[in-house]
Amino acid sequence: IFDLSSLPNSVTTLYDSNELCITAHNVFVDNASNLLYLCSTSSPGANTPVRVLDVSTPTAPTPYLDLSPWVNYCHDIYVENDTAWINSGGAGLFVMQIAPTPQMLGTLTDYPFQGGNHSGWWDSQAQIYVFADETHGSPLKVVDTSDLTDLQVLSTLSSEVNLLSIPHNLMMRDGLVFVSYYHDGLQVFDVRDPVNPKRIAWFDTFIENSHAGFAGAWGVHSALPSGKILISDI
Repeated sequence: IFDLSSLPNSVTTLYDSNELCITAHNVFVDNASNLLYLCSTSSPGANTPVRVLDVSTPTAPTPYLDLSPWVNYCHDIYVENDTAWINSGGAGLFVMQIAPTPQMLGTLTDYPFQGGNHSGWWDSQAQIYVFADETHGSPLKVVDTSDLTDLQVLSTLSSEVNLLSIPHNLMMRDGLVFVSYYHDGLQVFDVRDPVNPKRIAWFDTFIENSHAGFAGAWGVHSALPSGKILISDI
């Protein structure tokens, strides 16, 4: 855990230990509650799909919750105001209210072009959630979240480059979805009309034409105050 308040001059390490986590596939911090979510975590003596730590005191994180009684697998997670969107691979999508005793708010376990539910992003104001299946030929899905007990796929998004194209990670900002689309680089979609979304921009970071395997752009960041987009390529 790092203190970034002195950037660009310095970075301070606040916590460095494997006491609570040895490895995790991904992490997410819910700023509203100061909870840190660790996905597919190995910890001393136990592995768990989601481990939650209280980082209110960042020099001394403490265990808060283990979601293994409720979720079998978590590849990635998005959390806002204690509402967690859990990408559970082939099992689909789970939405949970996080508390000492969590509550399942909604599920999406059967949907078009279903593959390995990989990652997603929630626009709580627009009441839409966009997620990617990390599966060759499976487009992104735009979901109506106005009723969490009845999640509905409104439309799909695709780079339209190749039948084997694969989306990976995404972030949303100002009604736009920014996707690291593996072989097809950065892809940007306008979802302000979620029923009729449009692909509006792209930048290919991977010059080879093959869509076999997994290569190219796999990380994206769109939340910088400058408005600049970061894209990372394998």
